[in-house]
Amino acid sequence: MKECIKVITDGVKKNAKWLLLGMTALASLAISRFEEKEQQEYIDHAVAERMNALMAGDNPDEEEESEEDEEDSEEES
Repeated sequence: MKECIKVITDGVKKNAKWLLLGMTALASLAISRFEEKEQQEYIDHAVAERMNALMAGDNPDEEEESEEDEEDSEEES
């Protein structure tokens, strides 16, 4: 009887190790997918803001270029 219990206990311990390893892998995958989704949402939001600005006639690139041109002209004089 004691040997039977020992065999069962050993089996549970071995399976528990594999179960824990599998759960860790699944958790890692879930975190990775969540981060990818979060990054994609950030990109989608940035693209939407950019498109709205372009549709409204605002071009942030032109503003940045004009600021750089002003800085360059100040440095030259």
